[in-house]
Amino acid sequence: MVDFLDLDIKRVIMHTVLAKESGQEHAVAIESSDLLEIDENALYTILERLSEASEKKTKAFHLEIGDSHQSSFWGYAKDLSESSDPQFIQYTQKIAQLLAQAQTSSSFPSGYLIIIDAVTGENEQVAIAIKAELQNAFIHHQASLQLLENVFLTPSQKLFKFGVIYKYDEFEKEELRPNLEAPNDEWGCFLFDDQFRPEAKPAEYFYSDFLGFTVEHNPKIQTKKFYEATEMFIQNYVDDLTEKTDMFQHLDHEFMASEEKQLSPENFGSSTFKPDLKKQFENEIVKYLPKEIKKDVTLIASNLKSKKITFPNGIKIGGPQTSMESNVQVLTSNEDLKEINLSQSSYTLVKIMGKPYTKE
Repeated sequence: MVDFLDLDIKRVIMHTVLAKESGQEHAVAIESSDLLEIDENALYTILERLSEASEKKTKAFHLEIGDSHQSSFWGYAKDLSESSDPQFIQYTQKIAQLLAQAQTSSSFPSGYLIIIDAVTGENEQVAIAIKAELQNAFIHHQASLQLLENVFLTPSQKLFKFGVIYKYDEFEKEELRPNLEAPNDEWGCFLFDDQFRPEAKPAEYFYSDFLGFTVEHNPKIQTKKFYEATEMFIQNYVDDLTEKTDMFQHLDHEFMASEEKQLSPENFGSSTFKPDLKKQFENEIVKYLPKEIKKDVTLIASNLKSKKITFPNGIKIGGPQTSMESNVQVLTSNEDLKEINLSQSSYTLVKIMGKPYTKE
């Protein structure tokens, strides 16, 4: 793990990436040939921004390096520390080209690419790539307001994202080496993206296409993918309301109440679905997930704390999980309805068009 406030910054360079325009295949990199001169206060502010962002648990992730070719981000960034200044500039120019080539949509904005060469307190290598988007701001001077254009790297975490690769120290290597293949046995990587959502394709341009990182073994992300994919599968393929409700409760129990630290999508399918649905679950869900997932409910905590019953036409009934289970009942037969005394003030009957958990 990188302690950003404890880093010793050796060199910094900043390139510009212009958004893709009509007729272009991708964005355009405007490469710099000069290192930045930054005073200590500015350097500390940058590191403080990175440190604060890294603590945002739902938007900051320890990932793995998926692309380890020499022409990848890792391939260039791993050599920054040992390079001369001219080599450093050349490598970072190639990294800027990688970002430009990854931005194949005009929806990805222009910005600065700031690349930092640093070392930890244990003198281990760290390379940081920050994409900082531009904004305008005002400064108050006496009785007037002055517009500042192209301001970047402000405290607004929505307007910057960054990737980090760092060399493990000897203790970390000994702890992790048995479980990981090269280069992940010696190198760690980290991502912060305030607009990151595991299910959103646009997020991939930065962490995957540019940085070459993979989310395949991240516990937070894989836990969320398993939960949401299974929830959707139950909603789409289980017709009986009572059976569907029981399966939703079983799913929530697997993530909330179960003391198991590992999740097995295959075992869940076997214990939950009948043979025909079990096979379909394996083909549609299990084959796209890791065999074992380390349970981390950080990204689905709000889903587990609350329960929501959805109906067609955008109608939803929701509340805290425990309150919903003890106070809300969906009546499924005339017999259920006959048991309700309409004169009692303790009940509210609501008539909603459509069946729960069905598509419109």
